[in-house]
Amino acid sequence: MKRAVLLSAFVSVLVLGGHAWPQSLSSRIKTLPRPVPLAEAGPASAATMDDLRGLVPGASAWLMLFGYHAPGDGGGGAFFWDAASTAPDDVGTVIVPDANPPEGRWRRVESSPLSVRWFGAIGDGSSHPLSEFFPTLADAQARYPHAVDFGDEIDWAAIQSALDGLPGIAIGKGGGVVEIPAGDYRVSRPIELTAPNTALHGEVNAATTLTWSVSGQWSGPFTFVRSSLDTLTQTLFRIQVKDLFFDAGTNPPTDMIGLDVTGMSFSVFGNLTMQFRSNDCTGVFGTAPSGAAPYYNLFTNVSVFGPSGPFESNGCRGYWFTGDPSLGPSHPKARFAPNANNILGGYLAGLEYGYDDSGTGNSVFGLIIESVRVGYELGEDAVGAYVGYEGATNNTTIIGPYLEDGGPNSTALNIRETAGSVKFITGYRTGYENQILDAGVSTTLLPGGNFASSQRGILGGHIDMRGDTLNLKNTGNSLIIETELSSFAFEPAILLNQKHANDVRIVNQSAFASSATLRVDNLTGGNEMFRVSGQGDLRTEGDVEVGNDLLFTGGPGILQGAGVPTAFAPNGSLYLRTGGGEGPALFVRENGAWVPK
Repeated sequence: MKRAVLLSAFVSVLVLGGHAWPQSLSSRIKTLPRPVPLAEAGPASAATMDDLRGLVPGASAWLMLFGYHAPGDGGGGAFFWDAASTAPDDVGTVIVPDANPPEGRWRRVESSPLSVRWFGAIGDGSSHPLSEFFPTLADAQARYPHAVDFGDEIDWAAIQSALDGLPGIAIGKGGGVVEIPAGDYRVSRPIELTAPNTALHGEVNAATTLTWSVSGQWSGPFTFVRSSLDTLTQTLFRIQVKDLFFDAGTNPPTDMIGLDVTGMSFSVFGNLTMQFRSNDCTGVFGTAPSGAAPYYNLFTNVSVFGPSGPFESNGCRGYWFTGDPSLGPSHPKARFAPNANNILGGYLAGLEYGYDDSGTGNSVFGLIIESVRVGYELGEDAVGAYVGYEGATNNTTIIGPYLEDGGPNSTALNIRETAGSVKFITGYRTGYENQILDAGVSTTLLPGGNFASSQRGILGGHIDMRGDTLNLKNTGNSLIIETELSSFAFEPAILLNQKHANDVRIVNQSAFASSATLRVDNLTGGNEMFRVSGQGDLRTEGDVEVGNDLLFTGGPGILQGAGVPTAFAPNGSLYLRTGGGEGPALFVRENGAWVPK
């Protein structure tokens, strides 16, 4: 009878504790040590973790914990007494009684994943510094050795303890899953991943929020999640971070980073949302001081939002893959950057830069960028410290981008001069003044609809737009092809639909080539449409259709008008009369005069 009552109480406690018993319950109970007969085991439950610690060592063979700080807070569970254990206290799964016996530990009956609430996390959206639970910092550090300040949040301390307490770490294998249940958790220091094969999971639909808290007296740039290893020499493999919302909180510092993947490879990061409220912040940052990482990572549905207010100069980035700024340009390992990473989907908004990449072989698929001044920044870093990267931004592919509302002086794709081969498979773009700026060595723009409306390009490499349409139509915009030996090629037809005195210029030994019809229109009239100068070259295998004037600086040109020609032009120039009626339609400039033909 006494066994039945005890078992009934045990089941009731389990329900009150808010936990489902592990499926392996029966097998685990069969192996539980029983230093005293069950009928004489003593108390079968403890209300809080402090109550559990206060029990007489070995007072019960097993018992139920109602909660960590209070019954029902998600920190409860089943414990058994392991009389032979000398394992250190990890504040969640191994508990040393207050009596501090040399042997004997309360051990949690657990299966993966580890819940951060087992380690004392609260997640109620309020600040709970360690000073709320311990009389001194030394007492707090006895439980949470990684704590630095008495104001550090217990949510952060508990999350870090759960990661440090993964079962594989003690045997050098690393690994395990840490779960952060739905809630709003305050973090006062970076959460550091300490071992490979580690997963940090929240709950889906942004139900788990990590909010930065100033209580821990953190100084300098703040990162929500990063590696704890020396990334110059060590790499974490097979990491998972997913289903988390990073919130910068109130009065955050500048230079915040959501996820620093430096030193992480062969890893997956997904369903992450980051909300910043200060300037110079970065959603996903990665550099490669080791010359090898991060690489072979997958980012899915990562969204980054900048602070409220004007975004054009807030210095924030969605992604930033770069060399290590701390090493300086002369350091040999500063010449490398992340490579072979893949980005699938996601949303970037309210940032100065969307995707900033100085790496090699990285690919972006279907990323939505809105209200971002520079959509894609490829090649040499904006700070100018990394000229001479070996293969910087080489073999990068961008497929199906969506860019909208970049604002004044915005650029959809900026390929800096240090960039290598870039493939840009066109998607939807609108509201960007500049479409290509400073093209790199070889840039391929593949089919996918109108390349852009309203654009200005200053090109310094080879631009290949096979099967696409170039549409310049807003006042004062130009396509300028310059820099020695640059070229702009179209294999099928090209339409240059120009308005309001826009022009195309080919200068400084550059080339414009088309294997089909080249059509140059000026629907509203304008004094110059197409200009080739400085040993530039215009080549086409098909027809050249000129809607207004085609001028070659320093040489003959093609002009047109409704009446007889009167304008000055170099000898050898052609004039096409378009007014109809009788009379010559073609004039040639000879010896300083227009001669009808």
